[in-house]
Amino acid sequence: MRNYWVTLSKSLAVLLCALAATLLLGTEKVAIDTGDKGVLWKRFSEERAVYDPGIYRVNRFDTLYIYDIELQQRRISVSTIDINGNSVSVSAMVSFQVVDEKLDKLHANVGPNYIEVLVLPQMSAVIRQRLGANDFGFSIGKSSLMSNALILPMIEESMRGLIKIKSVSELSVSSSPAPALH
Repeated sequence: MRNYWVTLSKSLAVLLCALAATLLLGTEKVAIDTGDKGVLWKRFSEERAVYDPGIYRVNRFDTLYIYDIELQQRRISVSTIDINGNSVSVSAMVSFQVVDEKLDKLHANVGPNYIEVLVLPQMSAVIRQRLGANDFGFSIGKSSLMSNALILPMIEESMRGLIKIKSVSELSVSSSPAPALH
């Protein structure tokens, strides 16, 4: 009978060690830096949790996506044709920031590559629309072309409230006349 208890206690110890190893090896530490937030995607659940800066243990089956929630800037170049057929090119700098309270929706609807999927294409579309609606002829009126008062509401609407556009500043504008028809 004593041999039975010794065998049982050894088996139980091995089982507990295996369980502890599985739990420890089944997670990894993930650090979220200041100025970032994380969204945890759980493989076997629709639940998404937003995490503040810190160090967290995450199951290896799950993924913690890190988002930069500080003010970011990207350069964008757009070429189009104005209403008279003149070729117009603009290089602009856009400053934007993720809306902190809607980070889980941004992750669910767009994903971690939101800059390439949402911000840059929408910026290009709005700037093209603004450029195409102007007649540049011989001169370019820089002050009216990319006025933040005109362009920011158009961009904000297209971002679905997920991204806050802080400013759009023109870096360069060039125009060439339309080719003459023979």
